[in-house]
Amino acid sequence: MKTMINHMRNLGLLIVALAISNVSSCAGTDVGNPTMTNLQFSSYSTQSTALKLNTGVTIEEVWLVLSLAELRQAELCNAMGDEQYLGPFIVEVVSGREYPTPILTSIHRSFCQMRLDFVALGAADQTADIPRELVGNTVFVKGTRGDGQPFTLSFAAQDQDLQFQALGADFRLSDDEHNLFVGFDATTWFPDAMSIERLNTTPVDELAITMETNIDLVSQFEFNFKHSAGLFDDVDDDAILNEFEILRPIAVVK
Repeated sequence: MKTMINHMRNLGLLIVALAISNVSSCAGTDVGNPTMTNLQFSSYSTQSTALKLNTGVTIEEVWLVLSLAELRQAELCNAMGDEQYLGPFIVEVVSGREYPTPILTSIHRSFCQMRLDFVALGAADQTADIPRELVGNTVFVKGTRGDGQPFTLSFAAQDQDLQFQALGADFRLSDDEHNLFVGFDATTWFPDAMSIERLNTTPVDELAITMETNIDLVSQFEFNFKHSAGLFDDVDDDAILNEFEILRPIAVVK
């Protein structure tokens, strides 16, 4: 993991890594013995050791609440997926913290879609490790503007899921230990830094951006966040998402 982190600091994406580990396998077919899949979320800065965007915005934390992770086998692409992890589970994608680590079990090797469902965090699921601002929300962002003004951005997702559709007929997972990566291009999240800079020119302890205070900016961020995602294959099985793999996504957001 440390090797991958050091490598990815030089790339142009914020990466969420889904590490797929087989507990046993049956070679040569699309169906084998059960495969245990651990989804491990990690993020990587592109322009510095912190997640500092070219617009001058620095992202410190991005919390995301999910209620479901699902893989759909290629033969039943129009049906509900039979490889599911039911949440809620919470991830902080900058540090890679997970509460808890989602695990999928599958006997299949060929898939057409991956789906992640969003949900607002309930008060009963908030612990000391999770910011209270996430309660009632799906996403909570903490950062600093280019002028040094701290800000937060939070919302309950309007679109309830994120679906990745295979670019070809399907994508296949090897029978050996395998990795997939979900990558978010963080450079697209705040394309117009001035939209944040103009919100308040008088310094405050923390500028809270919500649907109530600025629906246009929050809606733009939500759209950009979801459509910046892609699904990538670890072609060389080295647990590193490299430039070659980034240029060849296996699935994109529907």
